[in-house]
Amino acid sequence: MANEQSRFERTEVISRLEALIGQEHISADYVRFRIELLKAQAAVCDRLAGSRGAGHRPPTEDAPSSPALGADDVPWDDLLLKELLDRLAAALRDHDGQSEDLARLAAASAHEPQVLVGLAGTVAFGPDEAALAGLAQLAERLDVAPDALLFFGRVLAAPFVTEAAGRYEQRGGKVLKSSGGCPMCGSPPGLARLLREEGQEGRRVLCCCLCGWSWAYSRIECPFCRGQGGLDVLCLDDADPEAIEACRQCRGYLKTVDERKLPEGAVVVPLVVTTATLHLDLIAAEKGYVGGPPYGALQ
Repeated sequence: MANEQSRFERTEVISRLEALIGQEHISADYVRFRIELLKAQAAVCDRLAGSRGAGHRPPTEDAPSSPALGADDVPWDDLLLKELLDRLAAALRDHDGQSEDLARLAAASAHEPQVLVGLAGTVAFGPDEAALAGLAQLAERLDVAPDALLFFGRVLAAPFVTEAAGRYEQRGGKVLKSSGGCPMCGSPPGLARLLREEGQEGRRVLCCCLCGWSWAYSRIECPFCRGQGGLDVLCLDDADPEAIEACRQCRGYLKTVDERKLPEGAVVVPLVVTTATLHLDLIAAEKGYVGGPPYGALQ
């Protein structure tokens, strides 16, 4: 299906993130870090958009698969990845503290530039069990915690996969029906929306945590294990639009925004919601549920 989530102007996303600063239960340093990360990711997208058609395999149009994109469709650039890594490190230093894991990754990339391309390509699509095994081996070799390496790799990969998705869509490439993951890049969803538009009330739309694509999905099926009838809704207050949908079968969970509970005219920006609802992740973890990969999408 076509991407239902409109593309938000970056200034709007940044403005909405800035509005979170000072709100209760939200870390101002974390919000500022996400703003700087978004600016760095957006700069990479701009650079890639200015060099479209250079040195990478164009998206396949006549034989779509699921997901539509693979690592060979992405315009990886080791120099841009290194620049993004440096800006990520600076953002952490300025707003969220030092990271020894990031310092080790940066040191490794200085001697082995292709390590960032390998990392981004490994964790971007899925990642499946084979990719996670490869990630564990790389983490051991670099002496970096696997969870940290997963986060760094995903936020590094996001602008490149987003650009590849944009090129694919611009060229009229087709996407198939989702089997749970993003039909564009295969990543798990990072957020769910329950629509309020007339004629679509309660329709469930999932938002990719990597490329920003959105797709309709069954209300009763878990997108992680595809089990049906095993979803519980956990919320702090029935009036809150944000809640947790948790699967009793696979113990996965997904944060969900019920747009019908929002003020008239309110617009959901997934990156803003995921940034503002870290407390829901803590609640889910305390109850033994496991989230998907970190949210790295630009909106």
